[in-house]
Amino acid sequence: MKIFQPDLVIGIGGGSPIDAAKVMTLFYDYESLSFKNVLEKDISNYRRKTEFIAIPSTSGTGTEVTKAAVITFNDLDLKIGLKSIGFIPDLAILDSRLTLSMPKNIVAETGLDALTHALECYINHNLDDFTEAMAKGAVEGLLKHLRDSYHTGTIESREKVHHYQALAGMAFQNVGLGMAHGISHAFGGMFDFGHGLLNGICLPYVLEYNTKDPVVQEKIDYLSRVLAVDSVIDEIKTLNKELGIPSGFKALGLEEDVFQENLDSLIENSLKGSTRGNPVKMNNEEMKKVLLKIYNG
Repeated sequence: MKIFQPDLVIGIGGGSPIDAAKVMTLFYDYESLSFKNVLEKDISNYRRKTEFIAIPSTSGTGTEVTKAAVITFNDLDLKIGLKSIGFIPDLAILDSRLTLSMPKNIVAETGLDALTHALECYINHNLDDFTEAMAKGAVEGLLKHLRDSYHTGTIESREKVHHYQALAGMAFQNVGLGMAHGISHAFGGMFDFGHGLLNGICLPYVLEYNTKDPVVQEKIDYLSRVLAVDSVIDEIKTLNKELGIPSGFKALGLEEDVFQENLDSLIENSLKGSTRGNPVKMNNEEMKKVLLKIYNG
């Protein structure tokens, strides 16, 4: 990029390549930035000089409409979201035809990433009226169309999921996420499991835990009535089984001795990032309980 001196950068693909393109473009515009110092700098108000277009080919991250770019810092065993208004693309192109080649496991994992965005946003205490409508609409749309997108892969179902995942991205862009993402980043950074897969595993456990907050319980009850199901949490558990998502980290294949050996670091990293916006404030002891429950399924 430094040699070619582009006026415009296009990020196309899933969340990882688009996020990489976001960071590359900001680093290109600000030569003082690097991976060695970006975690210490406040880049929130850095504005890009180079135009940027995002074209997602998977339906989950919503990165084409957000100010976030998730990066893995291998030396820290940590995956974390950098945030800057300079990461917001000038143009997002949602072409559902690009999603038709997704294999089923990617349909499932990216779709559950989007569902986690929508639900963690919906139960976030920063929720406002406008964002509530987007988050609730995304939950309804994803739960309605994700199964068809997975089983039949029609252009109609893929288009619906592609649109609703962007809506979920627009929602969490406004208010943030929660503990499921904090845990997913910790485990993804250390063990390199797929982000959407980890979110899908974590989501029902995190929702159950957060219902100890009466406001969250009220929102979950309301959403269950809107969706005409006994429990939206049980609905997600059923969906996970249908989409081939393991019941916990042990079922995912993470050996118990490896899990226990790294547990202290996993707890510490799980408390970072998105977990700070969780409706129930977490500490080491509580996070340990949650991680053990998710591990054992």
